[in-house]
Amino acid sequence: MNLTRIGTRQSDLALTQTRMVAQSLNSQSLPNEIVKVVTTGDKDLRSFDKIPGDGFFTKELEKKLIKKEIDLAVHSCKDLPSMTHYELPWVAYSHRESTFDILITRKENLSSDGHPIRPLRIGTSSPRRYYQLKSLYPGCEILQMRGNVPSRIQKALSSEFDATVLAEAGVSRLGLLQTLEEKGLVAIRLPTVSAACQGILAIQMRRENINTYAPLFNSDLNQIAHAEKSILALFGGGCHLALGANIHKTPSGQFHLKFYYHDTVTETQFEEKYATLTDLLRDTVNRTLKIKESTSRVWLTQPSQHQIEIIKKFKDTGIQPIPLPLTEVRPTWTYEQLVAAYEKFNQVTSLVFTSRFGVRLFFLEFISCFPELYDQLSAKKVYCIGPATQKEFKNYCELEISSPQIQTGASLYEILPKSDVPLLVGTEDSELKKLFEKSRRNYTFLSLYKSLKHDSPLNDFTSIKNGDRVVITSPKAAEYFSQIYQPAGPKLHIFAFGPTTAKKLEALKIPHTVNLVSGSWDAMVNEVLKTK
Repeated sequence: MNLTRIGTRQSDLALTQTRMVAQSLNSQSLPNEIVKVVTTGDKDLRSFDKIPGDGFFTKELEKKLIKKEIDLAVHSCKDLPSMTHYELPWVAYSHRESTFDILITRKENLSSDGHPIRPLRIGTSSPRRYYQLKSLYPGCEILQMRGNVPSRIQKALSSEFDATVLAEAGVSRLGLLQTLEEKGLVAIRLPTVSAACQGILAIQMRRENINTYAPLFNSDLNQIAHAEKSILALFGGGCHLALGANIHKTPSGQFHLKFYYHDTVTETQFEEKYATLTDLLRDTVNRTLKIKESTSRVWLTQPSQHQIEIIKKFKDTGIQPIPLPLTEVRPTWTYEQLVAAYEKFNQVTSLVFTSRFGVRLFFLEFISCFPELYDQLSAKKVYCIGPATQKEFKNYCELEISSPQIQTGASLYEILPKSDVPLLVGTEDSELKKLFEKSRRNYTFLSLYKSLKHDSPLNDFTSIKNGDRVVITSPKAAEYFSQIYQPAGPKLHIFAFGPTTAKKLEALKIPHTVNLVSGSWDAMVNEVLKTK
């Protein structure tokens, strides 16, 4: 039997959790060894909003999985990005520990009923915890605090801090709850909503090995963990998001959700029970954005990460938007491709992006794997295909950006200086890449992702009604829509987002109206409104 190499971070908690998995492998007669890995989040102790990219505690482990230097990676599930590599699926391990956050402070700081007797200086690096603590303890000062579990507990005893907030699951797994009293500390459970997937361990592996390690995971918990990550994806995902979501299945088979969300314009918190995860996910969107039920409806087929933004455009039109993310964008890079781009990065004079996902995954995958490149970006020229892609780039980096007036690959090609050696970021079938190949111009290509069929509870189309509208956002979405579309079923008004999608619908013999203003959601909304 081959030795299973289990990759993990080096913190006490990560090693404790990994030993739990190792013992399970031993019980399945699968010999194993633990491989310690240092991640970006371990090396860079700045606050999360100062670190470029995402997956600060997972990306190095993903690299080693792709390179086959390890066979499994053990993560605190909440550390995993909402969008992970297609070839590296993850599953929820065994059972869920406590989902609660706990406040750890000196005994003398609390009254007999467990409330602070004075304003406390509370350390945390989580935006979600920050806003909930501000609401729970209005007079307290919330300060930045990073570090592993033992060091953060120790900081609660320092002169700089009065308290810290930690996941009860991690403190419990380390056996530290019992030692707090010896230090003169006390832990109280907070009535806050904790991070999506808090208390869950995730095991990540190469797709080819899922059957080998199937005995390790809990299928019911796996369903819940992926649903919580789906909520994160719908709201943009990432450690920078002030969002909490915890789901558990009741004895009657319902799904109970505790939810919290805060952004610059809204704060939402509620608890509710649902018959299905489809109902749960859609109602979460409706409650957060205050979407009203309507007999006039439009189904939106773009990937989850763009749903909220587009739903907002329909919100006040009188047409109820419903998420139907038929496609998802998943990282599909190989390590060899990343290294090739890394080695040529000094020669590259321009960065060229033809989609928002190209931008996002450039930072979340490429820059997260090679964070030292972030400081070199200021020496490059940046080109983006349109306003949405420019806006995405500005989320990660404040550099000047050039863009063509017409949002097409051909137009972008024309504005690129002939003397530049660009790095093109996208997919293998990109129009821009084909133009460079045809002209034999010098360039470097970084293939990071593909658009794939999305297996999501949101893709339940059974409640479709006569007169509903459906916006098809890409040729891939058109292909998958054709698999659920019934010409003899309810009469639908189908819209193509642009000419390329319209050609695909035409080939599939699906009647439709085309939005000729390519790349404009405002024009698409106006087109849909004509059918009210």
